[in-house]
Amino acid sequence: QAQQEAMASILTHVHPTGIESLDPSLEDGFQRLFSSSIPFELRDQAVHEGPQTVGTLELLQVQLLTKEGSSFSHVRVEVTKEADLFFHYSFEVEDTEFYASKEGKEADFPEYPHKLIRAFNSCVERPESHLAVFVVPPGGSTARLDFVENGELDFIKLMSIQFSRTRGELLQRHVAFRYNVVKSKLALAESRLEVMTYKSGFRTLCWPLITGQYLFPFPCALVVQEVGILISTKSPSLLRELQNMPTGFESR
Repeated sequence: QAQQEAMASILTHVHPTGIESLDPSLEDGFQRLFSSSIPFELRDQAVHEGPQTVGTLELLQVQLLTKEGSSFSHVRVEVTKEADLFFHYSFEVEDTEFYASKEGKEADFPEYPHKLIRAFNSCVERPESHLAVFVVPPGGSTARLDFVENGELDFIKLMSIQFSRTRGELLQRHVAFRYNVVKSKLALAESRLEVMTYKSGFRTLCWPLITGQYLFPFPCALVVQEVGILISTKSPSLLRELQNMPTGFESR
């Protein structure tokens, strides 16, 4: 767990360039409207089963994407976890579906993405009163995101979104892309470290050099190894393909 958290911290602070065009999320004319790390409360209980329980608090990566153009006709929300490349859930809705739903009777579709962004930002800016609860029932094929406000007397559910877990060939493409991002970020971190520590003689990744916070030394190679172990346990054939292919882009 500590190594996974360390890996996630490295990925947050190092940003290689020139990789956007290879992101599967941006295919078919989608563009990123919002991207941020959001505190989620993760629960594993089944929907409508048993009393409400308190889950674990984790930072998940959220990005909201729309079709290119001045007016929105299609919105997608993706939720991922830096420490688990196979954790990938998405929600998609088109304008026609939206207007047929309860949400569509209360708001216009072009305003819907901004409504979602405000809800996510509230969880960051006012965590004492606004919560994002991600409920993943046993099996994990679907998940439900509840935006909840802590009122004076009770919790108020503001909005719910039903997510589906990404699977199959699309999931493998997302894993391959994120795996190569990890490798590129670590290569960039190591190259920066070599310059910054040339005179000092250190050859391990020291957190003050990357984040300004001292935690503990963490060799870059171990992060790649951790990611490789994760992929090998879930898809050995995919790992073999990734190890034999070039990254497809260079860190600059």
